[in-house]
Amino acid sequence: VKDMAGLLKPNAARALFKALRDATDLPIHFHTHDTSGLSAATVLAAVDSGVDAIDAAMDALSGNTSQPCLGSIVEALKGT
Repeated sequence: VKDMAGLLKPNAARALFKALRDATDLPIHFHTHDTSGLSAATVLAAVDSGVDAIDAAMDALSGNTSQPCLGSIVEALKGT
């Protein structure tokens, strides 16, 4: 699933990916951009809803029109 504009919000991601997960056993890969500044929260919501893979960028190369910050995602998911 590609959110090329980076406008998908966390609650919408939860609904979308839960519906996809309920409908298929295929792997779900999520790609987004940090245009809205919400992409890290959206990625975490997507992972919580069953997404199998996400795209992220190395810390210094993340944000804005790039992908969410990999370091932030890793730290947020530690222990899950």
